[in-house]
Amino acid sequence: MATCWCGRTVRWFEAWTCQSCGAPCCPNCAYTPEGTAYCAACAALGELEAELAALPEAS
Repeated sequence: MATCWCGRTVRWFEAWTCQSCGAPCCPNCAYTPEGTAYCAACAALGELEAELAALPEAS
């Protein structure tokens, strides 16, 4: 058994593993777009990177 970042004990049969950092995630905290799983921290980082990439470059 592992512990999700939210503190919930995650049993092996319900565990999601973050594809970026490898952290265990409970079903409530995992972000699962298109069959992949990300923890809340990596999902937020991915959204931040996408927003930064959309900003115009300073000249």
